Amino acid sequence: MAEGSIVNINPLYLVIQALNFLVFFFVFKTIFLDKFSEKIEKREEYFKNLEKEITSLRKLLEEKEAKFQRILKEANEKADEILKKAVMEAEKEAKRMIEEAKEKEEKKFEQILATLKQEFEEAKKELQKTIPELAKLIVEKILGKKAA
Repeated sequence: MAEGSIVNINPLYLVIQALNFLVFFFVFKTIFLDKFSEKIEKREEYFKNLEKEITSLRKLLEEKEAKFQRILKEANEKADEILKKAVMEAEKEAKRMIEEAKEKEEKKFEQILATLKQEFEEAKKELQKTIPELAKLIVEKILGKKAA
């Protein structure tokens, strides 16, 4: 050892300290580090599996969404088709009902017209029966004498 030196290094203590460090490191590694490394590996494996599962679920979700959109589109097309058919049937029914109402009104009109013609003919016959009497009365009024 040098006399003026502040640091005093003993080689035996240095070897003992190195062995002490190696023993401590081996014990620490055996007890803690290996288990810790194993848990980290398990977690990494777990997260990798989760990522795979998430990827497969996303793919499945995309497939299901595409299927849903396709089914929704088909349903909308069918609904439009059914609606068009219903509108066409309603229009046909409305036209039929209008035609039926027109026919009923025409029949009523014809009946009323026939009734009026019949009443007119009856009134005409009645008037023709009274024409000779009316003519006599008119002649008498004009001439002032009774007509024969």
